[in-house]
Amino acid sequence: GFDIPTYKREALKKCQEQFIKEYRKLGYYQARILNKVTKFHQPRGTSPNSAATGLRPDEGCVAVLLDISEGPRWKLSYKGNRALAPNDFSKVLPFVETGYIDEEAIRRAAQALERLYATRGYTFAKVSAKERRKDRLDRTIEFTIEEGKQLEIRSIRFHRSQAKGGR
Repeated sequence: GFDIPTYKREALKKCQEQFIKEYRKLGYYQARILNKVTKFHQPRGTSPNSAATGLRPDEGCVAVLLDISEGPRWKLSYKGNRALAPNDFSKVLPFVETGYIDEEAIRRAAQALERLYATRGYTFAKVSAKERRKDRLDRTIEFTIEEGKQLEIRSIRFHRSQAKGGR
């Protein structure tokens, strides 16, 4: 035999978080779970307390209904990037994690891309960003990137300074 999984609120919470994460990967950064309905169906003769501890399918079942609001969908557009790939960018864009997008969040996203470029040797990279709205649910954030030249450190010299007191 095999173990039949039991219903656990913690597992449902993790599942909900994964739903939102997947929606954000698709560009629905403001996706939210509006309502969660959990119904416990108990066969006759079972204790109502079994619902609190988690029902096993052979004792009853749990039905979960999630009401999800996708919100607008943003497409991300990058112009001028040659050194780095868009896959590198999504890891540093703040709204991917927070789900909150406004003009300030878009400005912070451009700054985050500049910092990412700086860590790769493009110290003077400039990134600008602008949101375009086709309609209230279809939007694009266009990032324009001026990478500049990649700088590298050829050498580092350490000079020992004389301590006061003649030592």
